[in-house]
Amino acid sequence: MVVRTGPDSERFFPVPLEPALKEGFDHIIAYLGVMGPQDGVDYLLKAMAHLIKDKKRKDLLVVLMGKGDSTEQLKQLGKELGIQENLRWLGRVSDEDLRRYLAVATVCASPDPANPLNDCSTMNKVMEYMAMGRAQVAFDLPETKYSAGESALYAQPNSVEDFALKLEELLDNEDVRHQLEQNAWTRIRESLCRSEER
Repeated sequence: MVVRTGPDSERFFPVPLEPALKEGFDHIIAYLGVMGPQDGVDYLLKAMAHLIKDKKRKDLLVVLMGKGDSTEQLKQLGKELGIQENLRWLGRVSDEDLRRYLAVATVCASPDPANPLNDCSTMNKVMEYMAMGRAQVAFDLPETKYSAGESALYAQPNSVEDFALKLEELLDNEDVRHQLEQNAWTRIRESLCRSEER
C-alpha cells in the first residue's frame, strides 16, 4: 500500500525574498518536518559535518524547522559533530515563517532513510518544498522519487557521503538548481497540487 498526499496551495505560495535570513552565509539548506528516529535528520547533520568540517565549507547555514522525539538528541549530535554554529533550530514555525525560510533556501533536504515505511510513503516535506519551487536532495526511495520526479537529486539510500555530494552539487551548480526548481513548479501545478484534485 502507498500512502500518498499532496500539498495545500493555500499554504504554499511565492513570497518576497529576505536575504537577511541568511545571516551573512551564502547558502541556506532547509529542513522542514518531524524530527523522530525515522526521519533521517541525523543523516543530514552528518552530511553537513562532512561539508563543513572535512571540505572546509564556511558558507552554509542549516535551518531546521519542526520538532519531534529526537530533537534534543539531534541538537546534541550537532554539538558533537562541531557544527552547532551552522545550525538554527527554529522548532515549529508559523506558515508565514515557513514560506519566508523556504523561499530564501538554496537547497532543501529530505533525508528520510530507506526502510519499509519510508519506501512507500509520500513525505510531506518533499511536496511542500516542491510547492515553494525549491530544489531538493533526497535519498532514492520509490515513493519519494515518484513524488518529486525531476525536481530532486537522489542520493544512494542511507549514504551520508553521497547525500553530502548531492547537496554540494546543487549548491555549486546554479543551472542545475534552477532547472530542478522549474521542474518542481511544473510538476506541482500540473499533477500534484491538492487544490486541483478537488
